[in-house]
Amino acid sequence: MKLVNAVKPSERLNFLSQQLDDDFGYITSMFEMSVYYYMDKLCIDYSSGIWEYYKIDNAFFIAPIGDKSYRMVLPSNSNKKDNIAVCNITAGVIVCLFALSHLSNMIKHEKLLDCFDGLVSFAETLESKENISAIVDIE
Repeated sequence: MKLVNAVKPSERLNFLSQQLDDDFGYITSMFEMSVYYYMDKLCIDYSSGIWEYYKIDNAFFIAPIGDKSYRMVLPSNSNKKDNIAVCNITAGVIVCLFALSHLSNMIKHEKLLDCFDGLVSFAETLESKENISAIVDIE
């Protein structure tokens, strides 16, 4: 697994804007809203929480804080009976991939694609890569 660094609290305020090369905060706001939307949509037992920011080699992601397991549903499974239990880091990677993919289709912004590609590369190094691939089509 690649090195994952949690962002220091003193650096959190501008972190996402810097990572997304977003001077005015529009893309950053849309990214955060998309992440929370996808977490609500894909995770059976998520209601809200505090999120940690992580910097990786060529990208970033955010994930809920804590050791809780999250049951993620397959997007094609409308009845939510089939689900996969994942850790907070894996859940964060999954929803960030969805958010980055969604936004890169809406907004033509090179940094979104770069972050998506970097996060895919990171996801492929995780022990949970099969779970991520089952939910997100990254191949």
